[in-house]
Amino acid sequence: MKIGIVDETEEWLPIGGLEPGFDEYKLPATDEIAGMELKFSFDVDGSITNYFFRNADSLTWEVLEGPEKGTSGQETYEAIRVAPDIYFVDFLKKSKPGQSLNIALDLGARKATLVVGTLVQEHGGLYRVKQDFLHTAINPSSPDEKVIPHERSTDLVGKRVKYTYSSTHAYEHVYLNDHRYTWHCLSGPEKGLADTEHCDCFKIAPDVYLFTWWERVVPCEAVVMINLQEMRSTGKLFGLDTDSGKMINFTMGSYAKLLNVTTY
Repeated sequence: MKIGIVDETEEWLPIGGLEPGFDEYKLPATDEIAGMELKFSFDVDGSITNYFFRNADSLTWEVLEGPEKGTSGQETYEAIRVAPDIYFVDFLKKSKPGQSLNIALDLGARKATLVVGTLVQEHGGLYRVKQDFLHTAINPSSPDEKVIPHERSTDLVGKRVKYTYSSTHAYEHVYLNDHRYTWHCLSGPEKGLADTEHCDCFKIAPDVYLFTWWERVVPCEAVVMINLQEMRSTGKLFGLDTDSGKMINFTMGSYAKLLNVTTY
């Protein structure tokens, strides 16, 4: 069974090989949303889901309206403050193995963008992580309140940014256009490797972006929130470890440095 395309002339690490040390410069988890009960009203299919962040790392959810009405669950989550009233939330649903959920939680604007990453097997037996984006209003004032989603953004296009995740891990990103960017490992276990991937970018607030991509060689995805005002990034990697066959999910963070900007 094929689980990836590997160039035998290069040493591509499985996702599990990247995890050690990647969180050295990660921002700390926060308990600022603990105790909050947030009702998410989605812009598709009329779904409404209630999220109750019971404490600093445990939440419960219940679908109040929509095709999955009546389903519920309890999960372990991690929340990281990215900017004032803006949080990166990460968890895996126990009821859906092979799927991850991230929330760009924008409490100031009372809205959120959710990234659903799902491991899928494609033609030829190859795996990749498929990403879906959902937009919600938070605690709508009325049942017919319109969802105003975070807009897609091209603000990063032309920028070349260095991200230092630890004393040994450093990468540069070159943002090419709306849906393509190139990463290049400057130091760490992938030093010298580079690739161009499919990406998506949403503007959460001035200088704050939700940036995601999925990789072709290693079956994984990345979901990252970038704060260009504070020059920090916060995010996670999720995917299939091709050595162990296990799903890997870990959060990370970095210091960012703008190297140059190309204007077309």
